[in-house]
Amino acid sequence: MAAQKDTRQLILDTITDIIAEEGVEAVTFSNIAQRSFLNKGGIAYYFENKSDMFREYYRYFFDRINDAILDNFVECNKNRNPVESFCRFVRSEVLDYGFRDELSHRVINSIFAGALKDEVGYVAWREFFVQSLKAYEYTFGQYAEQGILDMKRYDRTLTAFHLVTSSLIFKLVYRLDMWDSSWHEREITEWLIRNFLKDEYVPGGVSKRAVVKKVRRINDREK
Repeated sequence: MAAQKDTRQLILDTITDIIAEEGVEAVTFSNIAQRSFLNKGGIAYYFENKSDMFREYYRYFFDRINDAILDNFVECNKNRNPVESFCRFVRSEVLDYGFRDELSHRVINSIFAGALKDEVGYVAWREFFVQSLKAYEYTFGQYAEQGILDMKRYDRTLTAFHLVTSSLIFKLVYRLDMWDSSWHEREITEWLIRNFLKDEYVPGGVSKRAVVKKVRRINDREK
């Protein structure tokens, strides 16, 4: 049983390497076999066809991302007060998209681009979007219990935060015209923090004037 699990994991890891180096389109049974030193029959033992393989792979990779959200939450809470922890969490999720390593960046960019081209990828992406929102609802709920968040703006800001971190690396956000595309990620981060936190906890100094100006512009468009 352990050997089967190891072989299945080897196949999934090999798919990650292929996507990182060559893109989603290069993932074939032949390419996997060549890289993993398995035969195609051995791969077919675990996955009936390519759609079946991608279905499991998307679930595996997206679960890793959602696990990283919770891991990041725990890491940001170590030896920090709630406001400092919260600001660190938001900044790391937006600026790093929740990923720590360059490999994950390359893979997720390729998957985002390819997942919406077929039904299997589209379904997996929708499920990921739902599950990542649940992860953020949990982590932000923990901060809300500590009384540092402005609950009047909470729902709207959480939606914006989730779109920024879980969308097609800002492309979906731009398509929805929620942000001025000239915004830098750090400006978006500060806007999110300012809208989440109660006024007495808002940190100052980082592009404060520019952020306030941008926020007013967005608010004017929404009236």
